Amino acid sequence: MERYMTGEEIRQLARKHHNPKDRINDTWHPVYIDECRIINREAIEKSLMEKYEPRKINTKAKRSTLYPGMGKTKCRYQHRHMRDADKDKG
Repeated sequence: MERYMTGEEIRQLARKHHNPKDRINDTWHPVYIDECRIINREAIEKSLMEKYEPRKINTKAKRSTLYPGMGKTKCRYQHRHMRDADKDKG
């Protein structure tokens, strides 16, 4: 009598043998491939969490010097029609 592996057994096999940086072969069983992709995603998430610890992202962010006029209430490079409108008001 033949015995086939269950989906859970195939997933356990993938957990046992697959390394996150190993190549996934398209000829493998679909459940095995799915579990390998999950393993790869978990490894990427773990490495990102180690690299970017929560609450420490962008703590040393500096203001951009590319656009010094950004963030000001009035732009110093106003268009001609805007300057004319300001002259008419005052």
